[in-house]
Amino acid sequence: MAQCGSDEQRANLLEQIYSRVPKLSSVGEFTTDEHALLRSSRARALFANAGREVPYIAALAQTAEHEWSALHPLLEDVLRTVPSERLSQAMYTLVDAISWAVREESASPPPNGLAEWLMTQLLALPDLDDLGGNGEWNLTEILKRVGAVNILWLPEALSRRQQQEATSGDSDKVRAISYQVRLSKYVRKIAAADLADDRVRVALDKVLDFVNDNGTVGYYLPKVLRDVDPEGLAVPDAVAARTATATNADDVRRLARIGGAYAVNSSPWRTIALATVRAAASHGQEALRSVHGALGERGIRSWSGAVGEVPPIFIAAVSEARAALDGEVEVSLRPFWQQRLAIAEAELREQEERAKEDRGE
Repeated sequence: MAQCGSDEQRANLLEQIYSRVPKLSSVGEFTTDEHALLRSSRARALFANAGREVPYIAALAQTAEHEWSALHPLLEDVLRTVPSERLSQAMYTLVDAISWAVREESASPPPNGLAEWLMTQLLALPDLDDLGGNGEWNLTEILKRVGAVNILWLPEALSRRQQQEATSGDSDKVRAISYQVRLSKYVRKIAAADLADDRVRVALDKVLDFVNDNGTVGYYLPKVLRDVDPEGLAVPDAVAARTATATNADDVRRLARIGGAYAVNSSPWRTIALATVRAAASHGQEALRSVHGALGERGIRSWSGAVGEVPPIFIAAVSEARAALDGEVEVSLRPFWQQRLAIAEAELREQEERAKEDRGE
């Protein structure tokens, strides 16, 4: 450092030695003096003045196993100074470097609370999908090593993202919930043992409070809830309880959408379906039809079939709907299956006509 002719050269020297991800094999483990140098105000100024905040983050994040309590406030402060045009690169670098710092062969155990800390830093991204496929893969690998995020973290994270989305402009548009890097995918799944934990119940209720949000949090809420409770151990009962206080048809429909995230006719789905159908009944037939639609599957449906033949998916849909209707013992759910059967039969007729046209009949 003393022999360098300028601060630019000093910053370049530090970057070449310490900012490679993964570390250069010839460098080995950092010494106490090297840790002190990298975390010093002098090193930070050298990187910052040269516009090299991202390489500095790489150098620091690879030392996550060394005195984490002193490191993470410094990393947070550096991340706050990254220009918006380099923020995505900085977050990708942070995830990449930490994935190497906590790899299985690391001699030191990962820091406590690292999962929640890292996910909190990522909330600064306007769209978490900007991490990209490799970034998402590295994030998943980190959480395999350090453990998934606690559900107690999720309500505040969703609230922050909701506020960011609501206050963002056209030039800096924020997507509160991204399609790929959905926050809830990284939260630990609810287990049977969690049902006795009041903190988990309260956190889940706070997440359910977003049911009336008109942004991406509300839109993706059914998937968010399925992510954290894929077996339906807690969400269906919580949704059913809320139907008792739903004051209008739209509130009931929004709750029914959560049922649509679970497999149709599964136990979680039936709990939500029964509660929402019964709640919608007092609001009239239009409300019931709306709830029936909300309880169905969503997303893009694809199929294949030979030209001039009816794709098997449409034939199967009619058979499945008719069988479900015939086997339904709950009177209040029979109209759902009747509507589903009518739609399936209409789609089948349309495909049969199309097949005839393709055959020239």
